[in-house]
Amino acid sequence: MAKEDEREQLPEPWESFHKGWQQGGEEALQAYREGRIPQPDFRELEQRVEEVLATLTQEESDVLRQYHGLADGRSRTLEEIAEAKGITPQEAKTIQQRAFQKLKADEQK
Repeated sequence: MAKEDEREQLPEPWESFHKGWQQGGEEALQAYREGRIPQPDFRELEQRVEEVLATLTQEESDVLRQYHGLADGRSRTLEEIAEAKGITPQEAKTIQQRAFQKLKADEQK
């Protein structure tokens, strides 16, 4: 795994989520388990994720879904995605980066 300072920056809102999880995720998880935090409405979250992914091409959406495990709960590496799609890992990374750039540009509007 890459060092934190070498990690590729994720676009918002993913970066905020990641930082928040690092800073307080364990405490939040424990509070949730103890019932001190209400159960989130995952339908609303799923709907929002679908709206965001719909702004991308099918290819970009597919890569992000597989990479983040949104299709079946299993995250895949860019190498696994590339092999399944019949492309090189670099092409899969390029698709992923293009998708992140689009999401970041949309957020800044």
